[in-house]
Amino acid sequence: MFLQLGMNHKKEKMRVLDYYFIKEYQWKLNWFSKSGLLKVNVFPTNEFIREKGYVNFNIVGEIFLAKKEFLDIKYINSTISKIKQVITGDLTIYEISNECVLLEIKKIYTRPISLLGDSTGEEAPLSWNLSTPVELQKIPTKEILQLFKDWKQFLNTQKDVIIK
Repeated sequence: MFLQLGMNHKKEKMRVLDYYFIKEYQWKLNWFSKSGLLKVNVFPTNEFIREKGYVNFNIVGEIFLAKKEFLDIKYINSTISKIKQVITGDLTIYEISNECVLLEIKKIYTRPISLLGDSTGEEAPLSWNLSTPVELQKIPTKEILQLFKDWKQFLNTQKDVIIK
């Protein structure tokens, strides 16, 4: 069983990214945890799929789940501030990473990079961003900024979620 809090109220139209955040509850003998497990699913919009074909952007969602810092509002505020600095040109690049994925954030576009495997696929299975043309890996940085803003809003709502 899970509770899904959609982010369909996005202030500006997301042309490349679509996503939703889930709070999933562990079930045992009709008991639900109060904390639950947070999940992030990121995928291309239907518009992007029609134009470019399928690309697995869920690699971006992995950035939120491997570090405890991404559950901390202060850390998310700092990240949002850094992304804004990149957009305004105060920083040339900002990188966010965990063991599995790196987000290389530049002024116009962000590129998710898998840290698993190598270009031959011998170390680990090929990740999508090794087999996908680089031009299809570019995500508008303004959409990444919106993703983080919505994640912050989602974290704030978790304080008020009550299970009945």
